[in-house]
Amino acid sequence: MGRPEGTGSEAMGTGATAENLWTVRECAAYLRMSTSWVYKQVEQNAIPFAKLGHALRFHPQRVREFYADTLGGPSAKIIPLRRP
Repeated sequence: MGRPEGTGSEAMGTGATAENLWTVRECAAYLRMSTSWVYKQVEQNAIPFAKLGHALRFHPQRVREFYADTLGGPSAKIIPLRRP
C-alpha cells in the first residue's frame, strides 16, 4: 500500500532545510493540537512529514497547506452546539 500523494518524506520538496523544518511539538503548537494527534496523523500518512533518522520533521508551508485544506484553516465555520 503506497502513501497518498503529497504526504510522507517525498512531500518536503527541495526547498526544505534542517534549519527551517518544524519538530512534532512545533507542528502541534501551530495546529493547536496535541503531539499525540500529530503522531496519529503521521501514522495515517495524512500530514506531510519527513523522517530524518528517527526524527520526524515538518515543512512549515506544507503544514499550512494541510491546515487550510484539511482542517479548514482560518475560514473554518464555528457551528454552535444545540442544547437540549
